[in-house]
Amino acid sequence: MPQAYCSLQDVLDLLRDGVAINVGQIDPTETNAIDVSFAQVDQKRREAEAEIEGELSRFYNTPLLLVESRDILLLRQLATWKAAYGAYLMIHPQMTADSLPMAVLQWAGSADDRMKRLAPEGKETLVKGR
Repeated sequence: MPQAYCSLQDVLDLLRDGVAINVGQIDPTETNAIDVSFAQVDQKRREAEAEIEGELSRFYNTPLLLVESRDILLLRQLATWKAAYGAYLMIHPQMTADSLPMAVLQWAGSADDRMKRLAPEGKETLVKGR
């Protein structure tokens, strides 16, 4: 089981502050959105963390033992961006890439860039046998 890189509250805060979504208080008739549960958003958080852990396991022995605050922050931001992006798409399934808010596009772009930087330069894998 992957370790928690971010909390449900991190994701809820980003949704609230980034695109003014308050999970559990969405009125589908007014917003053309789906009101999702905290459990559904938490599932997106766990999926994001599992994806990150899968990518990390190609290069490093996992779970990581993080002690450097810089590393902890990097992974927290990455997991929060990925989870919030997934949650936003779940809340607004009718949206296309062209109609997503700029904040949501930035979450996805930042997460993709950061995921690419997890790999040591010029390496496809570092862990023996992978």
